[in-house]
Amino acid sequence: MSKKLENRLVGKTEYLEIQFVKGASVAIGTANMIGGILLVIGALTALFFIGDYGMWSLFGGVSLGVLGGVRIRVGIEILKDTGKMKPVALLTKHNTGDLPEVETLVRASDLPPLHQQAELLRAAQPKQETPPEELLRATNEQQGR
Repeated sequence: MSKKLENRLVGKTEYLEIQFVKGASVAIGTANMIGGILLVIGALTALFFIGDYGMWSLFGGVSLGVLGGVRIRVGIEILKDTGKMKPVALLTKHNTGDLPEVETLVRASDLPPLHQQAELLRAAQPKQETPPEELLRATNEQQGR
C-alpha cells in the first residue's frame, strides 16, 4: 500500500473511546438543537397569546426565544467540533503494513524456535540504537500450557 494513510491507526480500546466521544458529541449537539427548536416554538406560541395574557406572555416569549437561540447555537458548535475530530482506523492484521517503521517490532513469529529464544527483539529504527534495558526477549509461553 503505497498511498498515504489518511486515518490514524489505533488499537481497539482507543478506537472505541474515540467512537464513543464522537457519538456522545453528536447526540448532545443534536439534543441541544432539538431543545432549542422546541423553545423557539414555545416562544412563538407565547407571543401568539400576547393579547390574552399581556406582559407575561411577552416576557415568556422573549425569554424562551433567547434560550432557544442559545441552545441552537451551542448545538451547532458541538457538531462543528465533532466534525473537526481527526478520523481514526482500527488497527487490524490487514493494515499493519501501513504502520511506520519506528512503531513496528521485528519478530519472526509468535513461537520462535529454541535456538532463537536467546535473541533480542529490536525496534526497526535504522538510525537509533535501542538501549539494552529496553530490548525484549522472545519467549514461548504456550509450551508450558
